[in-house]
Amino acid sequence: AEYGDLKPLRNMKLCLLINSKSGGLEGGKLLQSFQNQRLDESQYMILDLHDFNKEPETLEKFREFLQSDDVRAVVGGGDGTLNWAYSLYEKVSIFPPSSIMPIGIGNELSRCIGWSSSFSTKNLNEYLQRVTSGELIEMDRWNIQLFSHSSPESHKRTMFCFFSLGFDANITQKFHELRKKDPTLCSSRSLNKFWYTCYGIAELFSPSRTIHDMISIKVDGIEQPLPNDIRTLQILNIHSSADGIDFFGSTEKSRANELQDFATPSFNDGLLEIVGTCGVFHLLKTRAKISHSFRIAQGREVLIQVKGSIPAQVDGEPWIQDKGVIKVTFGGKICLVKGPGKTLGLGNDSKE
Repeated sequence: AEYGDLKPLRNMKLCLLINSKSGGLEGGKLLQSFQNQRLDESQYMILDLHDFNKEPETLEKFREFLQSDDVRAVVGGGDGTLNWAYSLYEKVSIFPPSSIMPIGIGNELSRCIGWSSSFSTKNLNEYLQRVTSGELIEMDRWNIQLFSHSSPESHKRTMFCFFSLGFDANITQKFHELRKKDPTLCSSRSLNKFWYTCYGIAELFSPSRTIHDMISIKVDGIEQPLPNDIRTLQILNIHSSADGIDFFGSTEKSRANELQDFATPSFNDGLLEIVGTCGVFHLLKTRAKISHSFRIAQGREVLIQVKGSIPAQVDGEPWIQDKGVIKVTFGGKICLVKGPGKTLGLGNDSKE
């Protein structure tokens, strides 16, 4: 097989949940390779996440496999793929410890829990063996409730990484529209990043409007003032986004008009960090670590009043948010498998 045969596991079973459309269809290539192998079905279950919509019996097979002892899951895709996998865990009421296989465009969560931001298929067996023996850690999960003035029903989303309103969500929205219109233009991870760069350059020279008058925000019940030049509002559970940027800038001192006192950010402390970024130039300075986003607040519950339609995203999955209310609350913990590399936001972060 192109990626090498899967070797037997020791005292462990693995369920691989692969997004076949992730990373310029890298997930599809992996699945095809697996299908060409004779796998020990008592040890491995390999599923395309898209099959759950097409084949209802897939969910029951999934449930039966997870009911076995000593099962761990591997979620193959980008940052939003864990949300998809978690929705399936909820359907079967079984929540296996999960590892991330970073084959998407944005692999920020994988970077934060020690699996790096890229994946080499040449080391597939080594990776899987490490999943079976990796340390288990907890990560906060957040519920996002969306209330629209145009609909009597609210909609719920789950967040593990980040949520934003504004220009960065607009760039993500444009990319997703392009990929939907012509998938051949987004057939590799490098090509996908090229399009993000193009949209970013366009935003730099023709900026989106500021959003300070389009939203208002309360954190733990306290109204928070927003900078007049803010172009995106970001709510962060992890501190790596936009290809490794720490927008909060945890190691830097706060400016005079920012949040002054805060706990060291962590993805398992029950707290969120809320920041505002003023545009692509501000983002570039943050990437270069000569600035950070405007620190608005740190807290456990966020309430946002949206006064008009605005681009939104959660963990890289975009939509257009109508006028209404967005409520972000703590939703519990999820168990993840820590990788062997450096971690970000785990308290006493480990090094390779």
